[in-house]
Amino acid sequence: MNNVATKANDLGVDVEWGAGANGNTYYVAKPLSADALEINDVNGIVYKPFSGAGVIMYQPPVDLSIYTSARMQIRDSISSATVLRSFVFNVDLIIDAANSKITMQLSPTDTAAIAWDTAVYDLELITASGAVDCPIFGAIKTLGEVTR
Repeated sequence: MNNVATKANDLGVDVEWGAGANGNTYYVAKPLSADALEINDVNGIVYKPFSGAGVIMYQPPVDLSIYTSARMQIRDSISSATVLRSFVFNVDLIIDAANSKITMQLSPTDTAAIAWDTAVYDLELITASGAVDCPIFGAIKTLGEVTR
C-alpha cells in the first residue's frame, strides 16, 4: 500500500503502514482478526500490493471517569467575544464514562436557530483538581436544509 495512516480516537485504534506513512490522513479501522483490518473509507484498488513491514499502534480510549465537568463553546472566531452556542455539562453535554463517549445534543429548535455558516469550537474536560484538557477543537461549517 501507499502512504496510509489510520486513526480512530473514539475507537482507540491507530494503524499506520507503508513506506513514509504520514500521520495527516486518518481513517476509521475495524479490527477483523489479528492479521486483518477493515477500512471502509479507502479504495484499495488504486494501491500497489504491499509486502513490507508494517506497524499497528493501539491506544486505549481515554478514561473519561477522571473528568467531573466539561464545557464547550462555539464562536465566530477564536478571538470573538460573541458565543454562538454554549453546551452545558449534564444538560446537552454528556460524558458517558462507561461507554467512553461524549455527546453534544442540539434540539430541533436549536438547529433551526443556527444563523451562521462557519465557526470554531473547542471542548474542555475538567478533572476534580481543576486540570483542563482540550481533546478536540476545530472549525465547523453548517449547511442549509437540503430536503424540504
